[in-house]
Amino acid sequence: MAVKIVRFEEKKGIYSWAYVKEGVAYPCLESFDRLDGFLKIVDQGKIDPKHFSPSGMPVNSLRISSPISSPCQIICQGKNYLDHKKETGVSLKSSHKNILFTKAPSSIASAYDALSVPQGVSLLDYEIELGLLIGKPIKKELLSDVDPLDYIAGVFIANDVSARDIQVPHRQWFRGKSYRGFCPLGPYLVLLEKNEKEWIYDLNLELKVNGSIRQKSSTSLMLHEPRATLREISEIFDLYPGDILLTGTPGGVAMRVAPKSFWQKISKLWVDEDQVFSDFIEQQKLSDRYLKEGDIVEAKIYSDRLDLGEQKFRISAK
Repeated sequence: MAVKIVRFEEKKGIYSWAYVKEGVAYPCLESFDRLDGFLKIVDQGKIDPKHFSPSGMPVNSLRISSPISSPCQIICQGKNYLDHKKETGVSLKSSHKNILFTKAPSSIASAYDALSVPQGVSLLDYEIELGLLIGKPIKKELLSDVDPLDYIAGVFIANDVSARDIQVPHRQWFRGKSYRGFCPLGPYLVLLEKNEKEWIYDLNLELKVNGSIRQKSSTSLMLHEPRATLREISEIFDLYPGDILLTGTPGGVAMRVAPKSFWQKISKLWVDEDQVFSDFIEQQKLSDRYLKEGDIVEAKIYSDRLDLGEQKFRISAK
């Protein structure tokens, strides 16, 4: 049976994990600095009560942190939903290659902490994503007779917050997505048993800003699904317990780019690239969809069988 895990701050700088049942958290009796250590006492989503306190406390009384500890590798997929690909101005006839990039582990934040707009950032965007936790080392190519889902320990909500006015002009994604606080995770890590891992293919994703739905989709619409993505990654680099894969965001983000026009302009050698990007930023500033001080972001991922909880955080001043 899927088990909800939370990580909370017992006192300043001291964190613990607990499993949650009916709104009550039962803390782990052992201390672990990192998530990979904690994973050693849970096997395929099964909780052994001897490792946890029999006395619980209300989850809503805890200072919830990210269930994923840092440092870890944060591997992300880009343009992994057709509607998102379309709204970013990419030709639908273009190659459907699996885009992989990373975020800095220092970007990890709680699902509830206020997100401060960095100095100099004016186009702050949201991206709800299903996150997958790696539970076993992947150090070699995954062969066809191995199920890549066996390497996934659990799932969680992720938000790939992005500074579009940094990301787009720099023509690389790492910098504009790696500011501190730009990766709210949780509140729960939901550990899955072997027979439950197929459930990740039919989850609802929903994100609201100030109560208005901006993103609403299903993981069934991914262009590059987790099995294929993990096989592809295994051909290139290693993954370790505690590393995470963010599987891309559906349509509905703040950034909108007209088909062809923008990307065609910057592909022409005789065009002043700096001017094109400056025009892009000024045009995007006319949109009222970008996040601003005081906005409330809520995100949830769920189905009839799984509930990953709900993120809720406020955008604070620069």
